[in-house]
Amino acid sequence: MKYMDADKKSVTVSVYRRSFFARIIPPEKILLDGMKTGWIKDGCFQIGESGEEAVTAFHTDHIGRGIRISWKNDDARFTELKLELPASEEEIDDFFLMSARLAKQDICEVYYNEQPFVPKSYYDKRASLKTENLRYLHQLMNGVLNDEPEVLPVSGVFRWLYAGMDEAETMWAGTDAKNLRIWLHNTQDPAWSYGISDGAAENSTRFFETAKTLVLPNEESLKKTQFQIRFLDPSAKKIPGSISSSALIPALPSEKIHYLDAGCITVDPLSEAEILRILEAGGSHGS
Repeated sequence: MKYMDADKKSVTVSVYRRSFFARIIPPEKILLDGMKTGWIKDGCFQIGESGEEAVTAFHTDHIGRGIRISWKNDDARFTELKLELPASEEEIDDFFLMSARLAKQDICEVYYNEQPFVPKSYYDKRASLKTENLRYLHQLMNGVLNDEPEVLPVSGVFRWLYAGMDEAETMWAGTDAKNLRIWLHNTQDPAWSYGISDGAAENSTRFFETAKTLVLPNEESLKKTQFQIRFLDPSAKKIPGSISSSALIPALPSEKIHYLDAGCITVDPLSEAEILRILEAGGSHGS
């Protein structure tokens, strides 16, 4: 199966404040109502976490690609916003509203894709970006429809999403990016368990929470990646035993497995009794 990464095009707004006494702008100063931030930790996105010089912001009403806010610890005058394309029109609106807030923080120079930029032209830029964004979305989906590639990985806030034929047909048919927004939002849920990694590069173990919907690679994707799975009960206590990712799906109750996208499935919350039966059938026992 052929894959191609969608993250080849993005848009940035960079701000350089002129004051040598400037302090790093806290992300909350430029967030919109309804937005949260987080960062990748232990292999999955965790709300409230932060990278050394960046966070990813997202709107809870339309979870999408995420808007990265970055800064430089050794030069507090610099702040940058970055949005990967294609994105929903709502996330493009968020991007420009955040850019406007950022530019109002101080006397500064503003750059759009590294070119000098006058904030008064935000509305013109936003309209032209939405046109370019839709053209790019259709270009990518047309490629999937022609098996170039068969599956398109798209980075989201909480996980990688995978657009196959079904997703491409839906998004190709749209005259705007509404279907993209629906797809991005409905296939990422903060309440789901995406698997916390133990950090090991080889033979890694991912921990999933039993009280939550699980997000797992589908059987086709598991041909490319293998890992051990362990479970945590609702109190975050480890349930004894583990099972390989390739052995888990055949051992799951079929009625609990649901299609999520061309690369992933969801599994309805499993009881501890169900997990113990699964581990007995195809796993190993241990502490």
